[in-house]
Order: sequence, then structure tokens, then C-alpha cells
Amino acid sequence: MVSRMKKTALLYIATGEYFLFWEDYFHSCEKYLLKNHEKHYYVFTDCENIYGEQECDRIHKIRIDAMPWPLITLLRFHIFLRVEHELERFDYLYFMNANLQCVDEISEEQIVPINEEELVVAQHPGFYKNESRFVASYDRNPKSTAYVPYNAKGDAVIGALIGGTAEGFLKMSRELRKNIDIDLQNRVIAQWHDESHLNHYIILHKGAYKLLSPAYCYPEQLQLDYKPKIVMVLKQRKFDVDKFKGYGDYQESFKDKVWRNINKILPYQNILCLRDYIIRKKVR
Repeated sequence: MVSRMKKTALLYIATGEYFLFWEDYFHSCEKYLLKNHEKHYYVFTDCENIYGEQECDRIHKIRIDAMPWPLITLLRFHIFLRVEHELERFDYLYFMNANLQCVDEISEEQIVPINEEELVVAQHPGFYKNESRFVASYDRNPKSTAYVPYNAKGDAVIGALIGGTAEGFLKMSRELRKNIDIDLQNRVIAQWHDESHLNHYIILHKGAYKLLSPAYCYPEQLQLDYKPKIVMVLKQRKFDVDKFKGYGDYQESFKDKVWRNINKILPYQNILCLRDYIIRKKVR
């Protein structure tokens, strides 16, 4: 009996100048990623015409409006769930940031969850050598649903690459959409937006995910202890990122500068960890 070819949907958000990365991303996935899968591309964009849509019937364009930073990244799970019923038909779902490009062959064995795993996430390339729980993209604001106390431990993962079974990915997306909506109703935005919410979810679901090395989200400007499989291309190669995010000529305030330097002091963070341990703070 011939086994059925597995179907994978690749989710891609590209509004405004982020669409400049699409053609390279598409070719890199076609060349290197899951060659034995039937890959479909769900492109959420405000562009009228996208590369390849006339020639490839596996490219599906979903029109969305551009949103100001950070809503375009914070609300990505809301965006995915617009086509939830279509995505349920796939075996696996993967999201990558617009500026990611595959540079080496990536097989099913390497990137697909197995056994009890539902999700696939990657170690954050900025934190993988540092086992301190203090440097990850956690939100320390108790008012946020992404809140992680200092005494909690977990893998520091990056929001630029998320995958898994269709069921597991959509379950995560629904949960994070709900949490983000609660935050917005309370006029709260997690410090690192969707990445803080993802890290909170990962802490609560230990054992339910495959953890990839930073080779799968390798910033091209860094030298890591891995051979890159997926490279994060510098956004500045294509456009002015600060202008896109509305930072302009931002000047750090004296208060922010003081707190930034205080947060670098390990004893101070140890005190917070001890406090949370004594009063038995938990991730909720």
C-alpha cells in the first residue's frame, strides 16, 4: 500500500516592506524544507500581487490590512485563526518570520514532532548559552496573562519559528488569542509581545514540544556553535526597521536607563527569584 503524502501548511505574514523577503523565502522552502511533504503557503498580506501565485496553486493569498507595531506581531495568532477551518485539513503547520530562509536540507525527522509532542519550537539564539532564567523573553508583569515569575524555569524559545501538528498548533493559537484578548481588554501588552505569550505557553506544556537548536533560527550577524539550517536575514538589508516600528529618533529616558542597568545586576534578580520562591509564585 502506498502511504499518503503528508500535507504541511507554511504560514507567512508579510505586510508593507516585509513582503520584500517573500520570494527568497518561498524558493528556500521549496528547495530545502520537507521535500517529501505537499507544502502549501498561506500568505497573509496587503500586497495586491505576490510572486508565484499565478504559477503555483499551492500559494494561497489571504488579504489582511497592515497594522502598527507591535499589533502586527502580537496578533499573529488571531491572523492564523482567520482560516482555521482550512488549516485543520493539514497534518502539520509551521510559521516563520518573514525574514527567515532555509539554507540546508531539513527532513521530517529533524523538524516534525513525534510521540506525545504537539509543537516544535527553537531555542532563542540570544539566550541558548545562558541558562539564567532572567534573560529570556518572559513578561514579569503580574497583570499580563503572559506573566512568568522569577522562580520559574523553562526553555527560552524564539517566536520567529513555531510549528507542530495542526491540532496542537491551532490549540496553542486559540489559547494565546484568548490570553492576548484578555490583556488588551485590561490595557496590557506583554513586554516581548507574542514571544512572551509563547514562552509562557511553553512553560505550561513541558514535554509536549520538540526543542530545536538555534541552527533553525540562526541570525546571520552572529557566530553560533551550530551549522545553520534556517537563517534569519537582517531586516535592515531590505528596509528601515526603526522607521517601520515607529521608533524614529527615540531617546532612552533617564529612568529607563537606570532600570535597564539595575536589571543587569544578578544579585538584584536573585533577590526577586528568592522572593517568588518564598511566596511560591507560579506560572498560571
